[in-house]
Amino acid sequence: MLDTEEAYYQLLETYGQNVIASKTDLKGNIVYVSDAFCDACGYSRDELMGQPHNIVKHPDMPDAFFDELWECVESLKTFRGEVKNKKKNGGYFWVAITVSPIQDEFNNIVGYTAIMHDITTQKELEELNYNHKKLIDTFSKYVIASKTDLKGNITYVSDAFCDISGYSQKELMGKPHNIVRHPDVSKEFYKQMWATIKSGKNFSGEVKNKKKNGDAYWVSVEITPDYNQGGEHIGYSAIRTNISQQKVLEDLLAQKEKPAQKAPAKAAKKPAPKK
Repeated sequence: MLDTEEAYYQLLETYGQNVIASKTDLKGNIVYVSDAFCDACGYSRDELMGQPHNIVKHPDMPDAFFDELWECVESLKTFRGEVKNKKKNGGYFWVAITVSPIQDEFNNIVGYTAIMHDITTQKELEELNYNHKKLIDTFSKYVIASKTDLKGNITYVSDAFCDISGYSQKELMGKPHNIVRHPDVSKEFYKQMWATIKSGKNFSGEVKNKKKNGDAYWVSVEITPDYNQGGEHIGYSAIRTNISQQKVLEDLLAQKEKPAQKAPAKAAKKPAPKK
């Protein structure tokens, strides 16, 4: 059985290897770092001792954060927060930090201690989720997109789809996609479209659609089958480009190229009969 002193030093060693910890004097100069702190930041203990703790300050962290930290611990309170630190090699690591004042037997502050928990993976996932959401929001805003089930009922529409059609998302969800079908488009067009996508192929074409207010708009559309992870066919996705202006120009050019129709010649007047 280990004696008390040996157990104490083993506990300290385990602490140093696994807990990211540091201590500073009143000016914030480092007086102690754990092995785990050195491993996290990439500096050796010799490189850190006596240095200002901001040796690991990352430029992404605002000064206001550290102003709040100092104000808190100098008033004998414990500070908790999340900090992005800079490694020796220029990389970074995130920690959840708890900073507390160290007091002597007369209750005077003689320094500060910090215990840190590595949350780099958590923060990277948060950033990935944020960037993913930002990408989805941008897509929805600018891309005229929709999804349907196998029967053609709408399961998703982008904001851009709602903007161009005049319908709200609530008005479109669950409705047949032909809610925007324009009567000028022949049944043969849609018959060919369905035959193509039901066979597992992509369909491309130009479609005249109808807005909620009755106005027309033209889109170039690409429709592809959707499959789940098990390979089961579950519906269709459609991406569109607004070509309404292009179609207006095409109509104007077509009108311009039509040969001018000559006015019918007037019949010659017959001379009045002589009396």
